[in-house]
Amino acid sequence: MQIVLKRGSLTALADTMGGELVSLRDAAGTEYIWEGDPAYWSGRNPILFPIVGGLKDGTVRIGGKPYQMDRHGFARRMEFSVVGQGDDYAELELGETAEVCIQAICRDYGLSREKARGVFENVWIYTFGVGTLCARGMCRFSQEEVEKMLSTAFRAMLLLAHADDAAEDASPELIP
Repeated sequence: MQIVLKRGSLTALADTMGGELVSLRDAAGTEYIWEGDPAYWSGRNPILFPIVGGLKDGTVRIGGKPYQMDRHGFARRMEFSVVGQGDDYAELELGETAEVCIQAICRDYGLSREKARGVFENVWIYTFGVGTLCARGMCRFSQEEVEKMLSTAFRAMLLLAHADDAAEDASPELIP
């Protein structure tokens, strides 16, 4: 679903598929968002979550077990829910999709619902923060550096969640 937003002389178009801002035009009709020329790249302004880039061989190993993830994660291919809207704003969230993501993390990575939600929320916040800093020109990371940071953050969150499980399962005399 596409949502038209207007404020002053600006008109924006947001798409719930991927939660993307797909157009921003001024009164003269000047477009400020990449229009997705398939000759170069058909995408526009995707949300890349939980990683930017790809994993080596599309796989990450956690505790010796391989897990698959597509390049740039999964959020850009998911439908977002509209949770608030006015003439000049729209609030989108993964909503039910967030629950699907949390269930997928539980299933694919063997985590409890609580731990999967923690991984999801922390990686989402981290990804959004790095993306915002880069978009605002407040950091000068290369695409490769951002890919490595976000992939590392996702793996670290999974490792921490698994480490918590291991600590809970350990007998009291083994915990320092």
